[in-house]
Amino acid sequence: SGLVVLSNAIDDKSQLVYLYLGDNRISDAGVLALANAFIRGAAPKIRMLEISDNDIGEAGVRALVDACAGGALPSLNFLAVDLGNECAQLKAVCKSRNIEIPY
Repeated sequence: SGLVVLSNAIDDKSQLVYLYLGDNRISDAGVLALANAFIRGAAPKIRMLEISDNDIGEAGVRALVDACAGGALPSLNFLAVDLGNECAQLKAVCKSRNIEIPY
């Protein structure tokens, strides 16, 4: 998928500060690829990540939890994602890091 290609293209020297991927039919597989890139240290300057209005389920949210809990995205202060029933852990991790989740 396109998000896998993007995930492989960004690295720890990336100057991205805002990444808008809303309403792109992104699935768990895409979020897993993106989260793995973040865990590798990609895009350390991202402050805002917008991935709402996609097809992200429990596995995708779990990947975001793991990435954020592991210290990925050290500059992140805003995360827009549709949480559904999987939200408690992600909200807790984001709250501990002062990352705003608007939903």
